Parts: sequence; structure tokens; C-alpha cells
Amino acid sequence: LSNLIEDRTFTFEEVLANQKGKIVLVDFWASWCAPCRQEMPALKNLKATFNEDELQIIEISIDTDFNAWERASKVEKIQLETHNYIISNWKKTNLYKNYNIKTIPRYLLFDKTGKIINTDAPRPSTKALTELIQKQLL
Repeated sequence: LSNLIEDRTFTFEEVLANQKGKIVLVDFWASWCAPCRQEMPALKNLKATFNEDELQIIEISIDTDFNAWERASKVEKIQLETHNYIISNWKKTNLYKNYNIKTIPRYLLFDKTGKIINTDAPRPSTKALTELIQKQLL
């Protein structure tokens, strides 16, 4: 994984491990995916609803064109976010294989210990996702 902030690559496991103690929502998206982009305002609402100690949203683009990802990140105002990543060789990654991610948008939800709760979590625009996160915080 790479982001626009740090000049280095990350493993998904490393990124997830750094979020211990928080609920983690992983959003798989791409610049060309209209349904993905339509969910971006709802992701912003989730960030406003829950504080960073409770919920961390990790956005992973499967774009093959770095410039398209960078442009889309700017349009969606997530280019300066630490957890906005692009993944290369997507279909060859363990992340793709382990979670059987064939379509996007796709959301993974992890509990505070880093254990997967839902491999196909509801979309951010649904009340069901907010309720699922609140239940984990109890």
C-alpha cells in the first residue's frame, strides 16, 4: 500500500496492527467506480459521528492509474488523509485472496483487536453500518 503523505509502502497487516483499540472500516474503491464515490460523503459523516479513538476508516484504492487515484483523492478531499492508500497488483495480493474481494465498493469491518467482524459490511450510507459500529463500541 502507498499513500500521498509518506514516501514508503505499507503492508495491510501493518496498517491494521497500528489501529489496535479502534474499530476499523476498510473501504475498497477506485476513481472510476461511481457507487464507490457516491459513498464518500457517508464516509465523511461516519468520521464526524465517531471520534478517531473509536473508529478508523482506511481507504484503499484499486486504481491502476496513480494519477487518476491522486485526482480522485483531491476531488473527494481525502488526499491529505493518512489512511488513503493505493494498492498495486491488486489481484495478486493476499488481501484480495483472503477476503475474496471481487467487486467494489466493498467494506471490511474489524473489531478493536483487529479481528474481522464482517467481510462484506453494509455501505456507509446505511443505518445498519452505524448500528454495527455502535454495537462494537459497547
